[in-house]
Amino acid sequence: MPHKLSDIRLKYLGWVKEEDRMAKFKRYRELDPEGTYGSTEQYLSILDDAPNLVRFEE
Repeated sequence: MPHKLSDIRLKYLGWVKEEDRMAKFKRYRELDPEGTYGSTEQYLSILDDAPNLVRFEE
């Protein structure tokens, strides 16, 4: 896939709300229950109560 680099930074807020994380986990498990197209460990990490987050510097 072609790509380009950019200086634009994005702040991802997809892990902020617990209900969003649970919906994402359920969606991934529904679409890929055996972890064929993605990593089962990554899917489970969505539910981690203490994820390793990096502070966003403005």
